[in-house]
Amino acid sequence: MKNKKINKKKFERKTGRENMNRNLHCIIFKELCETVYVDEPCFTNHPCLDACRGVANLRSRKWEKCISAHQKLPRVVLVLESPHKHEYNQSTKRAIRPANGPTGDSIDNDIINLLIEAYHNQKPSKNLPPKVLLDVVEAVSYQCSNNKDPIKQKERNELFRKVWNEFGKDDFEKRMRKLSPFAVINACTGCAKNIRSYINRRKRVKGNRQNPKYLKALNVLVQISLDAIWELNPNVDLLFSSHPSSSHFKSKGLFFR
Repeated sequence: MKNKKINKKKFERKTGRENMNRNLHCIIFKELCETVYVDEPCFTNHPCLDACRGVANLRSRKWEKCISAHQKLPRVVLVLESPHKHEYNQSTKRAIRPANGPTGDSIDNDIINLLIEAYHNQKPSKNLPPKVLLDVVEAVSYQCSNNKDPIKQKERNELFRKVWNEFGKDDFEKRMRKLSPFAVINACTGCAKNIRSYINRRKRVKGNRQNPKYLKALNVLVQISLDAIWELNPNVDLLFSSHPSSSHFKSKGLFFR
């Protein structure tokens, strides 16, 4: 089979637009950050890009490194809300990778078993491929916690929502569509019962103008976007969970949408 020729001009236009958008997002994020964290500089406006965590071998229950030969494996995407202090080099202020601290340890230790349990317990039970590629994605790629440890939740949530409304939602949905996943796990910050409440509300209420507080929860904002992309696609499984930093991530497990 002949190699497919790349349209160089089209590629340059596309990458040029992407770089221009990213630069614009960096500028907007810095401005929004300094309106929320009043009298404090924005620690960094560099994004933490989506990354392959590894290949989960669901038969041996062990991890394998990502290599180019694995790119065609079924893809599971785990979504977090935004990067924090552990995800950044404190000297260069550049991102290291998503879930670089304790959150990442929890994912590495538990996600394989949780995936197997969730699919086994689903009625009727669903089949899992023997190997899956796990990508970790930040819904907002920028550090909404402004390097605070412990996190100032009120400010983090406010900045997340501002960024989400300004450009974050559109950027997230574009990135997700490019990944073509087999399954998506919404593990953003927020109580899992918020998502259950949102799901139940959609089933029983149509055209209701009331807006309960849980509709502003970060994990629900992300779920609304995920539903808009894939809810009607039978080939993509939508799941949700508590945040991996919570003890409920391991004890409660994953839930199908």
